Amino acid sequence: MKLSAFTQDLTIPEEDLKYKESFVYRILIAAPPWRGHAQQLLVLGAMLVKRGHSVYFACGQSFESEIVANGMQFCLWSGEKSGAAEEILDRWNNIWGAVSRSTGILEGECAIYTACAEMYQPMFDLFLSIAREIQPHLIVSDRAAIPAADFASYGNIPCVVVGQLLCNFVRPPLKAPQLGTGFLSSMSFLEAIINRTTPMRTLLALWKPILHILRAKRKCCGLRLQPKAPVLVGGYLQFDIPRGLPDHVHVVGPVMPEVLPPLPADIATWLDDERRRPVVLVAFGSLVAITATQVRALLAGFQGDDFDVLWALPQIQHLAEVTTPPNVLVRSFIPQQTVLAHPSIAVFINHGGTNSIIEGLYFAKPMLAIPYFGDHFYNSARLVDSGVGVRMNKRKITSSELHSSICKLLSVPSYRKRACELSLVQRAANGAQRAVEFFEQLLVDKTVFHKKR
Repeated sequence: MKLSAFTQDLTIPEEDLKYKESFVYRILIAAPPWRGHAQQLLVLGAMLVKRGHSVYFACGQSFESEIVANGMQFCLWSGEKSGAAEEILDRWNNIWGAVSRSTGILEGECAIYTACAEMYQPMFDLFLSIAREIQPHLIVSDRAAIPAADFASYGNIPCVVVGQLLCNFVRPPLKAPQLGTGFLSSMSFLEAIINRTTPMRTLLALWKPILHILRAKRKCCGLRLQPKAPVLVGGYLQFDIPRGLPDHVHVVGPVMPEVLPPLPADIATWLDDERRRPVVLVAFGSLVAITATQVRALLAGFQGDDFDVLWALPQIQHLAEVTTPPNVLVRSFIPQQTVLAHPSIAVFINHGGTNSIIEGLYFAKPMLAIPYFGDHFYNSARLVDSGVGVRMNKRKITSSELHSSICKLLSVPSYRKRACELSLVQRAANGAQRAVEFFEQLLVDKTVFHKKR
């Protein structure tokens, strides 16, 4: 089916522009099946439902129950319709495992881009069938859901691209640390040279998968120049490197749920124990695959009487032959935001993923980051620059350095003080409310969307 056959007149009647509460908008949200990318869109979708909109959420099967529970309609969008759900899941698990073990930042990026390039056309075709059925007034696409945003642009459907890391949309000044380096603001002469060449080196490293994506785009929807879709960044504030913003990019601040899910009873009892020492929360996200050697080094570093540890470790990474220290509680899954909100949590150890950094800042927790791939290195460097935390090298984890780093975060008051200062900034932004109002403003603004392009 040609896109020209799909293009429709989405002009809203004048009377409904004046009284938008009388008009039910159909909003289609698209996200890849990864928690770090889907999280803020799940929050925004639930809020849009409460405001009377009809919300459809295209994502992977694992999010269906959560989507439906929040009043949205689930649309299967991750390749399962081809009948190869397990094969696709295994493939992505293998990709994230390989990326987690990569020794260079660009090596991991190339593997991710290559996989996305190969999935572009089937995901585009699948999204086309979903959109044909829903006929949405607005598409809200995660920045990694490239086929959805491309379809909206070429199908003449209003679209907002949503992300959490500003660097994915607007580069820092050239003299400042670039995404893909992990450099601190105070660079050596050699680091400054490497930093300057990073954008070009990145392009050279990724040219093959980028070309593959462009070929797939041309086949699916052509390569015509299109107006830039509005971009909404629900990221951290006063933590990143300052830069100017183009008119189409809007930073609203962290997107957090209005109500946090309850704690599991066993975890609540454990955290509420009056004899509990300061608790260190450990969580490396849903994509990082840590090695058995790293698990052993971490457990050895957690031993002692200085603190207790709550570790969210996927079942597949548990080591049966390793004895867990008595001060460590391991669970396969925890509601991370709810746990971070608990007053017993004193330090947050994570991988430097944007979602984890945002949540750590929001709940005022000093952090220790162990970056693995992608934006982890950039975020970890900003963590050090801002005075909120420290970082370690994933290839050089030692129990002694780990233990001393945790004790440093617990004992040096400046880390906690700076975390509290940045927490106030994140909370005052009211990012979720601003994001929802932004969507509604665009829906009724004829000069932005309801015109032929």
